[in-house]
Amino acid sequence: MDMEKEKAPIAEGVVRSAETMCRPPSPPYIHVPPFSPRTTNPATMLMHLSPSELAPYAGGGDLSDEELRQLFSYLDNQQAIDSSHAWQYAHRRLAQPILDFLYLGPASAARDRDFLREKGITLILGIRDSRYTGMLKSIERAAEEVGISADTIDVPPMQPLVGLFGIAIQKINAHLVAVARSSPLGHRKGRVLVVCETGNERSATFLAAYLMSMFSLDLVQAIQFVTLQRFCVSFSDTDKLVLRTYQDILQAKRDVTRNREQREADNEGQENVRSMIKRRLSRATSSLQQQQQGQDRADGHSMELDGEYMDDVERFKGGEDMGQRRAFAPFISRED
Repeated sequence: MDMEKEKAPIAEGVVRSAETMCRPPSPPYIHVPPFSPRTTNPATMLMHLSPSELAPYAGGGDLSDEELRQLFSYLDNQQAIDSSHAWQYAHRRLAQPILDFLYLGPASAARDRDFLREKGITLILGIRDSRYTGMLKSIERAAEEVGISADTIDVPPMQPLVGLFGIAIQKINAHLVAVARSSPLGHRKGRVLVVCETGNERSATFLAAYLMSMFSLDLVQAIQFVTLQRFCVSFSDTDKLVLRTYQDILQAKRDVTRNREQREADNEGQENVRSMIKRRLSRATSSLQQQQQGQDRADGHSMELDGEYMDDVERFKGGEDMGQRRAFAPFISRED
């Protein structure tokens, strides 16, 4: 029945000129393979991050790159060890360290006072659905009893997470810097527990974004690192697409900053006679071009078809036999 309806004409004497689909196009699938260990020993370190490898232009918000490097210089090397061999179902109700200063778990872990004291947690950061307020109250109550800080990031329904990643990263880094500055030598280490309802989805995506921003991991490496530490995390196709977008944004920001710094370094101290001559030649060339353009306008508009303009015209005319785009009409009149 559906096939007959699909083949029916749109209007009297009009039919489709090609096959059509009634569903929206699917986004590209992002495959994240399981991390392949190089050893048969499951307790062997599989992935390694060094604080000395802090990403340039990490995006610390109000914090400078120098402040972030100074902070991370006091932190230990970060290791990811395959936890699947010893994983139990009950572990999903607990929190696991993704980095030695960054824990991931469900909201119930934030209510475990003994865990908070034992691990030295200094901040509970909740990633919550903005429609539910229960998590905030329980986090604040537990943090007050233990004497630590609490904060939340509200995720409105149907809003992309990309715009919130930077806020979470800035909150985490600002807290770590504040804790370090609270000690006379500045060597005190803060520890942050990031939670959501299950600790497997929204909060895991935020921590993957943190690794991408701070250590230049791509989305595959970041997801693998988080999964090794907390085996029960689940990254949906939507989460992967969001992280892919964030990866592109990070790369664009780093490229822009790197190019700007390179230009500033190249231009510093180079105001000499050679640059002065180049500017004068540029002005002379510009004047000649303006004169030539005025002459072209006086001769008519035929010159507009030369060069790149002619390329555009030629590109959109002709047939497939000429290696060019053919004309396509989605609907045609039926010939009886």
